[in-house]
Amino acid sequence: MPSYRKSEAREWAKANLVGCSNVVIPSYTADLKALNEAGIRHDIRKVIEFGFSGTLLVSEVAITLEEYRQFFEWANDEAAGRIHLIHHAMFNTLAENIEAAKIAEENGAELVLLCYPVNFYAENDEDIYRYTKAFCDNTNLAVMLFQVPHWGFQRVHGSDIRASLLRRLIDDCPNLSAIKAEGGMPSIMGFVECHRLFGKEVVISNPLEKDMIPLAQLVPIQYSGTSNTEYFGATIPAIHKMLQDGKYDEATDLYWKINPARKANAAASASNAQTGVINRLQWKYQGWLAGMNGGPLRQPSARLLDVTAAQLRNGLVRSGLPVTEDHDRQFFIGRHPAPPASERPVAADGDAVHDAALGVVRDRVVLRHAVVPDGEIALPPAEADLELRHAGVLEQVAEHRVALLAGDAEEALGEALVDEQRLAAGDRMGAHDGMLCRW
Repeated sequence: MPSYRKSEAREWAKANLVGCSNVVIPSYTADLKALNEAGIRHDIRKVIEFGFSGTLLVSEVAITLEEYRQFFEWANDEAAGRIHLIHHAMFNTLAENIEAAKIAEENGAELVLLCYPVNFYAENDEDIYRYTKAFCDNTNLAVMLFQVPHWGFQRVHGSDIRASLLRRLIDDCPNLSAIKAEGGMPSIMGFVECHRLFGKEVVISNPLEKDMIPLAQLVPIQYSGTSNTEYFGATIPAIHKMLQDGKYDEATDLYWKINPARKANAAASASNAQTGVINRLQWKYQGWLAGMNGGPLRQPSARLLDVTAAQLRNGLVRSGLPVTEDHDRQFFIGRHPAPPASERPVAADGDAVHDAALGVVRDRVVLRHAVVPDGEIALPPAEADLELRHAGVLEQVAEHRVALLAGDAEEALGEALVDEQRLAAGDRMGAHDGMLCRW
């Protein structure tokens, strides 16, 4: 749950939305049938290492609501309060976005980036107002409104969301706490207008480092997010800190230093203006160049072509920024690859085979069944779940049944101590094989 009441959302944002926020795109198993926990946790650690104050957990990929819940659970556990997590309200419908917001709210989200589905066709201000207010009414989280050409709202007004409508929404939605001001992009006028009219009431974010760095030398910009600034590693949070400290010359020097990478990013992202869709595979690759997990994404997805990858890598090299030396083929595997979900062993009784939630036995895995300490009374032996692995599970079940139907079955309670059990019939395993036995 958020650390504030809904009525306190704006006060929370003014006090806590500081620094820079990037994005984390979910990682998947090799067969794309499940999420990759190790890859997700790695990325959260990298975000913290780079100095970001928050991160957007991207939903604009092929991901179910239950998987998004898992994504948030792992990210929240790894973050442990060190950064704020931002919910990406970019699911298919208003109802689904409200449901996803409740999931995020229950699992550590502190802020929502409000987007609009690709099938939402707004014809006037009232359409935009109704959708936005309905969402804000149905979440307790602070909401950051996203004013940008991607939604197609320029058919309504050139600024994407006109100032009079923003005024109405701020008045009617008490948890509308920030505006990600990219209206009329590539013009900076959307940011300038929002800062001038609403900057004393809500946080005005400029997430585009190419604009944020010069503008922050003229007007205060306490928060810059969300964007793919992990491409530059730790550089953008460092520049933002310099700007807050008034070190404008140092910030400007870095601005020009990273210009080759900035140009490469702009060239690779040029199609966004025509499609209104971000190439998330490209963004994931950009993060991988800087040390994040990488790994495959589900389709449908735009492709990452060699010419684009080379351009992005070369931009970092020419800027003197850290960049992996790994071959690009490694990106599609990831730094923490997870085996195909379909290859995870399954016990004969249908139970999933996985590490126990509690570390009952050191150096081994024990599944679900109780572990009986040395000298305690035991009933007939339990089924083997893991030690014999795939083929051995069914065989071991059959052998236990043979053993117990033979002469030993009637003595199951008579010879009670673990140390006195006979060897298993087929694989000759003793009661303590594979266990450390230090209780």
